[in-house]
Amino acid sequence: MNTVQQHHALIVADHPVWTKSAQRLFEAKDFHVTVAIDTEHAKGLLREEHPDIVLIGLRLPRGSAYDLCELVRGDPKLDETRIIILGEKIYPEDVAFAEESGADAFLNWPLTQEELDDVMANLLLKGGVRSGRAPRKESV
Repeated sequence: MNTVQQHHALIVADHPVWTKSAQRLFEAKDFHVTVAIDTEHAKGLLREEHPDIVLIGLRLPRGSAYDLCELVRGDPKLDETRIIILGEKIYPEDVAFAEESGADAFLNWPLTQEELDDVMANLLLKGGVRSGRAPRKESV
């Protein structure tokens, strides 16, 4: 008997338009999608479900996207989980802090299917097993 394992995405955002749009994009790629509206809700889902990808809105109530990244990177059971931060504007300091916290990618809203597909191809579908934090930039 052949069984196909479905990928799982956790979307953590309190903005209903972002959430619905991102959910549709992941479901178009046959992902099972779970949604959390804040970091506290997300923490429980992360521990229960071990998603393949976590898409986190940069600005969250009751906690920080960066803290959530660090929680994922600190849990060996989530070692293969990829993290994508989603923000309205991309500032260099946000990207640097996201990388430092363990994010794999930082995307700008509005998110398109093409952008999500590119990131997933690089991080999940072709990336193999992830280990530890995002690569750090070496200072010269």
